[in-house]
Amino acid sequence: MNSPGFAKAHSRVRNLEVLTGGPEHSRHLPVTPAWERIDALMDRRFGPVLHGFQSAASFKNGLAPEADKVLRDQ
Repeated sequence: MNSPGFAKAHSRVRNLEVLTGGPEHSRHLPVTPAWERIDALMDRRFGPVLHGFQSAASFKNGLAPEADKVLRDQ
């Protein structure tokens, strides 16, 4: 995320440091006993989006159904 190529691909973002440094300095708040599994799903899904391999739309089509399944099965 700190590469020149990433910065070039996201040239319309005015404060790229918030995008590139934010995940490193933030953590989600656990709200369910299944949080560790949800957090792991999110980590697996965020990487490809942050590296430009997938669009943010993949969260709707991938993360949400997987998280719903984890929460149903807990």
